[in-house]
Amino acid sequence: MKVPLQFLVGCICFSLFIEELNMEITSEIENLNIRSGFEVIKSYFIKILKKKLICVEIEIHYKGNEIINVSASSEDIDKINSSIIDNVRFEFVKREMLTFKGNPEASSALNTFEDLLSKEKNVVGKIFKSDEDLIDDLLKIKNSKHSY
Repeated sequence: MKVPLQFLVGCICFSLFIEELNMEITSEIENLNIRSGFEVIKSYFIKILKKKLICVEIEIHYKGNEIINVSASSEDIDKINSSIIDNVRFEFVKREMLTFKGNPEASSALNTFEDLLSKEKNVVGKIFKSDEDLIDDLLKIKNSKHSY
């Protein structure tokens, strides 16, 4: 089945309604590369993975109205590794941080560090482990208007 991405610490979480049991279950697929802060940049993962919904294989064992065991796996979730996360961070830096999103007449302006930290939910602090990681990703961008 296909489910939307919902990031937690070390896993993807999803809910599923089982009609036969008239019950909703919540399941998780572990991936130690995932952090809950990725929820705010979900759209970048959707672009990198090229899908809004991830494919999940679910196995549910139940007896009567009681669930005995639930297991789930996903090749899409297994694809999320440090390389994919680096690509997502790089795309975030390139599109969000080096693009002015305010006054169209000031489109040549760059965001300041204060602008970045004041963005909704402090995205920068959630996807970068340190200031050095942010700066390293900024320095990797060579083809932007203000790369110098």
